[in-house]
Amino acid sequence: MAKEQYPTRLLDCGSPESALNSACRLIETDSVAVTGPYLTLSHCWGVAECLKLTTDNRSELLEAIPFASLPQLYQDAVSATRQLGIRYLWIDSLCIIQSGNNHSDWLKEVGRMGNIYSNSYCNLSAANASDCHHSMVYNRNAEVITPQIVSLSVRDRTDQYLMVDQRFWETEVSKALVNTRAWVLQERLLSPRILYFGARQLLWECHELDAAEIYPEGLPPPPVISGSGTHFKDMIPRNDTATKSGLDIAKHQVWRKVVGAYTACALTYPSDKLAAISSVAKMMRTYLDDEYVAGLWRRYLERELLWSVSGRPSRRFAEADAYRAPSWSWAAVDGHISTGVLDIDPADVLIEIESVHLEYLTDDNTGFVTAGWLELWGVLKQLKLAPRPSTGRVPDAWEMAMNGWNVTRWAQPLVMLDNIHKSFDRQNTEALLYCMPGRIAQKADGHSILLLLELVDRQKGIFRRIGIAHGWGEDMKSKIMSPSTDDNELPCVEYRDGLHRIRII
Repeated sequence: MAKEQYPTRLLDCGSPESALNSACRLIETDSVAVTGPYLTLSHCWGVAECLKLTTDNRSELLEAIPFASLPQLYQDAVSATRQLGIRYLWIDSLCIIQSGNNHSDWLKEVGRMGNIYSNSYCNLSAANASDCHHSMVYNRNAEVITPQIVSLSVRDRTDQYLMVDQRFWETEVSKALVNTRAWVLQERLLSPRILYFGARQLLWECHELDAAEIYPEGLPPPPVISGSGTHFKDMIPRNDTATKSGLDIAKHQVWRKVVGAYTACALTYPSDKLAAISSVAKMMRTYLDDEYVAGLWRRYLERELLWSVSGRPSRRFAEADAYRAPSWSWAAVDGHISTGVLDIDPADVLIEIESVHLEYLTDDNTGFVTAGWLELWGVLKQLKLAPRPSTGRVPDAWEMAMNGWNVTRWAQPLVMLDNIHKSFDRQNTEALLYCMPGRIAQKADGHSILLLLELVDRQKGIFRRIGIAHGWGEDMKSKIMSPSTDDNELPCVEYRDGLHRIRII
């Protein structure tokens, strides 16, 4: 392995002859000769205080780290590394400066996370340890890892059958505590292979094989083992198969799966929303040959803007306290995201992006965003929203009127807000709500998707996104496309040929 392929820092666990409880030390690879493979660790940080690298203790950790000073989880990881005959181990909290006066180190290493995991020999995953003080090694019940075979007689024939838990992989791996962490998703996708230290047994995941102690040759094939997560690493293309062949939209749909899986996970710090998936974005950028724009892709941006927050409206979150992305990006909100549908007729798309502008905290344009906007052309309509009494079947529903037309009465729209809102009384009174159709199907059902917007600056034509709405039918379609006498008076950057150019921040 070339020197530049190693992480900036590693834990040197010693030679294979080292005692399992001997000290290890932190090394910096630009000043220490390193040869051979290294392992990485995926784990839950939890809320407990844990040993971590700081500017204050860096010199001490470079000297030696007594085995007994390591928290239990790290002791287990160091011991496993030694038992596997590998010398080096990378643990985020000990190999990235976590506090002190060097925040730039953390930002730099976050940008390299993809290389750190993809260049590792194997990733050790502490599947169910809630923090660093909990062991990743469990006492096992031998019966659990012994295949259960039963004899069953049907008519005059007796055969032996293997009893299988169809949700085995989902229970043991997909829903393991560690895989509920958003940061771990890219660790899981980019590591060449993963050894899970599960609650009941060891499990294995790589591009070639999903296996476990009970199924050492691989899982029984679907539909015997079903549920989410089997062949998870096939979600993204392997480097040796990431060719330019295949339908372009189908390739972009891969990102749809990634975003769905990622936004179903939890982030301790919502400000990390884009950073925690930036390494996957870098890999996908090469595969797609497209421009990455704050969680979306430029080539089909008009369609990707029509994402929505999935699930019941009551599960919407409050607006974020700190800026992390423009309102048109799903990264600006919390919750499980359903990305915009890409495989639609281009003739159905009614908006056109003119320009996109983003500013970043560092030179990594897949990471932290500090500001951004886009300008697009479309048909702008004035909007009013009012809460509708819950029927139980459709909780938190909204009445919708567009240019004075009662949309709810005639088209039964589905309003999907990005964040929790109790009312829009002020916005309705001050004429601050607008919508812009992003898609209208030319087919009979006339399925429409509208961008819902709130006016920020009337003079400059600046808006922010607040959600989307779905509508159906010819009435909806005709009302959207019918011009109004005051169209040229609506707030915008420019009005031309019945279209408005607006800026969304």
